[in-house]
Amino acid sequence: MKDLMIDSNQFIHEFAMKNNLLKTIWTLILLFGIFGLATAQDVHNQTQNTFHFTIQEAIDDANDNDVIFAPAGTYTENISFAGKNGLVLRGQQHGVSAGPGEARDDSSVVDETIIDGTITTGSGTSGWPDGLTLDGLRLENMSFSSAIRVRGDVVITNVIAHFTSTYFMISVAGNVGMERNLTLSNSNINGQ
Repeated sequence: MKDLMIDSNQFIHEFAMKNNLLKTIWTLILLFGIFGLATAQDVHNQTQNTFHFTIQEAIDDANDNDVIFAPAGTYTENISFAGKNGLVLRGQQHGVSAGPGEARDDSSVVDETIIDGTITTGSGTSGWPDGLTLDGLRLENMSFSSAIRVRGDVVITNVIAHFTSTYFMISVAGNVGMERNLTLSNSNINGQ
């Protein structure tokens, strides 16, 4: 029978190295899970099936007529739709009414996609998008730079617009004789 010789110093060193590596791996997994770092790209361009860190990044990378979904959460960012035509921005509550007498009202914050910042659609008619749809969002403490100005049809539905110190203005522009539609439905607009 062979003698089994174990160098105890080498064994302890190798065990400690492996143990530290495991601790490091578990620590990283725990940190990613707690702080959500592993799933930070939640804003989804559903048309292109791409994911983004912010709504603005998704808009910047979008093509005309893309559908962008922003899940529930608060997005503290300034958003510009300038030069983007026919985009649809959907929040967690898309398709869920926020009109008078509905369960969603100006106090609703649970499971809401909250945008806290400014919204711009460009300066001068050349930058205005040709069509825009907002569905299932909560616009909080907004100030609109140049308001929402669009050259084409605008659809705002299932939106809670809750303002503290500004005005809410939607302008649908077009050439004389050109008909444009503004559809505002199932929404709750509250200014203070």
